[in-house]
Amino acid sequence: MRKILPHWKGFEKIVATPEEARARFAGNPYKLELIEGIIKNGEEITFYKSGDFVDLCRGGHAEPKDMQPDASSWPA
Repeated sequence: MRKILPHWKGFEKIVATPEEARARFAGNPYKLELIEGIIKNGEEITFYKSGDFVDLCRGGHAEPKDMQPDASSWPA
């Protein structure tokens, strides 16, 4: 974590259409089930990207400046 954190820029939010989400996760039945639930609930479909990693996610991430590389537990 100490090596990654100084260079990490955080997460990029990507809003997707149902079609885009289904296409991205066409081979993943679990993600497709989640996507259908999101659509049914009328929620926004979002991916988050960090570097080359992209995943279906609702968000709520800590900013890199708030991360503590030496923290060994959650704050109280």
